[in-house]
Amino acid sequence: MKKSIFIGILFFAFAALNAADSLDMRLLKISKSLSNASSTNAIKKHFSNYKLSQKELATVYSYYLINNIDYDCNSFISGNIDDISSSDILVQRKAVCYGYSKVFSDLCNSSGIHCYIVKGMSKGFSYTQGKVPVESNHSWNVIKIDSQYHLIDLTWAAGYVAYEGKTLKFIREADPKQ
Repeated sequence: MKKSIFIGILFFAFAALNAADSLDMRLLKISKSLSNASSTNAIKKHFSNYKLSQKELATVYSYYLINNIDYDCNSFISGNIDDISSSDILVQRKAVCYGYSKVFSDLCNSSGIHCYIVKGMSKGFSYTQGKVPVESNHSWNVIKIDSQYHLIDLTWAAGYVAYEGKTLKFIREADPKQ
């Protein structure tokens, strides 16, 4: 009896995991149905054709951005991290962390999803062990869906930076399962 209950629990747990994977793959496929959008309005309009919950829509927005925006290594190195518009980011297809956060925030808020940009400190690429940052060096988002808050960091979800020789490069490693 205990063995059959255990097998039943395993079966339902496995089925639930497969359902979540199927949903993620469906949302990833939807996010890839659009390319080269040059405005948040174009993105919002395109994805409004799908009947998505707020959580699914936020997921599609995040998948779209991490697969279409590169990290801007040159701006990071030069410290030229201007506050540019979401449209400029979408046209240039590159941004630093604040840019990812800004476009995502604009998309979510225009779609009725409460989204906030958080500026803070991180132990990312520029971190030196033992050195405490004295000012904000990273941005991410907080969204509120169904009375619950969720932290979203699209910069780190998109990939990472590493040196290839003497050149800092962005390596896309977007994984929807993370």
